[in-house]
Amino acid sequence: MQNALSQIAPKITQDEQHFSQDRAMKPITHTQRFILWVDAVGGYLVCLRDVVTLGQAIAGSAVDIPLLADVSRNHARIRRVGDQYILEPISTVRVRGSETTTETPLHDGDQIQFGNVELLFRKPHPLSATAKLEFTTSHRTHPRTDGILLMADSLIIGNRDHDHVVYPYDEHQIVLYRSEQGIDCRSDQPIDMDEKHEQSAGPVFLGSKIKSEYISLGIEAL
Repeated sequence: MQNALSQIAPKITQDEQHFSQDRAMKPITHTQRFILWVDAVGGYLVCLRDVVTLGQAIAGSAVDIPLLADVSRNHARIRRVGDQYILEPISTVRVRGSETTTETPLHDGDQIQFGNVELLFRKPHPLSATAKLEFTTSHRTHPRTDGILLMADSLIIGNRDHDHVVYPYDEHQIVLYRSEQGIDCRSDQPIDMDEKHEQSAGPVFLGSKIKSEYISLGIEAL
């Protein structure tokens, strides 16, 4: 489906790819995390578990979301139940400015503070249970990413404000979604997927490169 462009963006060249090009292509079946790189937007840590742990990025840590910050080794958990998210404090956590010591439901727009790290909880799409955590301080994850996506059934990259990753130029959407094979992709415009041209859907692998006329993204293993 071709849509009129609301704004013209420069086309992306191969040299502008931010993801590693030499990784082996592996199905997204046994991993619980990967990095999504979107050119001209940034990188996102994508977590697939229903329960994720946040903590300090230190050697040997097994937390899902390692933070480059002065926080505890295991600072808090976030649990997805259906289309709802519950915060479970382990160390000091503040939600909407108030300290909480018990399980606390999270709502779109909630500000969460872990130590000196502040994150904005977003659940932007009314038809998707996927949530995102946006940094409102200068802190980042390790490896360094610009935000965290808690992926439920689908993850939408597009130019609408309620998409999970907002690309401001091209008026179309690319959707990553769970399948029996792991993660698949579909698009409302032709895309190139791992050297296969003019595709509309297909499986996504660790190391995949997906590109439309203007949007270019990659999947990187951790």
